[in-house]
Amino acid sequence: QTMHWKHEVCTGSLPPPRAGHTMTVLPAESATEDCNPKLLLFAGGDITTVFNDLHVLDMETLHWSPQPTTGPRPSPRAGHCACMLPPGYVLVWGGGSVGKVMNDLHLLSVSTMTWSGEIQLKMSPEPRVGHSVCMWGTEMYVFGGGDSTTVFGDLTILDSEALGLPGAHCPPEASPVGMTLASANRGVWGVGMCDPSSAQRGDRECESESERDMDRTQPGVLVARQDAQTQTVAMEAAATVHTAVH
Repeated sequence: QTMHWKHEVCTGSLPPPRAGHTMTVLPAESATEDCNPKLLLFAGGDITTVFNDLHVLDMETLHWSPQPTTGPRPSPRAGHCACMLPPGYVLVWGGGSVGKVMNDLHLLSVSTMTWSGEIQLKMSPEPRVGHSVCMWGTEMYVFGGGDSTTVFGDLTILDSEALGLPGAHCPPEASPVGMTLASANRGVWGVGMCDPSSAQRGDRECESESERDMDRTQPGVLVARQDAQTQTVAMEAAATVHTAVH
């Protein structure tokens, strides 16, 4: 099968041109009547304006529409991260605006399109833009990024179950979402990624919980891979790992 790029013509109310935005796949059971797959665009900016707007693209009809929301919306930003949490929330973290770099966390309920306001954490990584993020079960892995003076090489793990969201659970299949990926030896290599063939997050095994926690504090980049029997976690290369708690 040959892969090729195709320029699609979209209809509807197209978002203004921008960079540094995020695109999040909405689940089929989200608040849409037609159940078509959707992409949610949030924020980003151009050379004069930083946005905090939401737009939805219907991937079947290629139709854009602005998405109204309720609740306190995050401030305008670009270079942030956004990911879909298992119980039906879009999590937005970090990013920057004019003269400001952020490390705030916000949740958007997909079913009601309601913003939570800023979620307070006991510990959070340093403010940054340009980081990458991906989900493994209920855990969100944030890697890298930087501010005006520093480029980071740290890896932070936030377990969304600590946020106390209703219905939070590990999905039957861990869907890999993120950046900086390469697949080899029946696994997906990258920062905080899991093999899409893994049936459950429980396939990731460590000899003990204490050893698992110890591994996360050692210098290294998280590499998830699957062998014939089990999915294992190894720490390699150079990064510092932190665990965020609510």
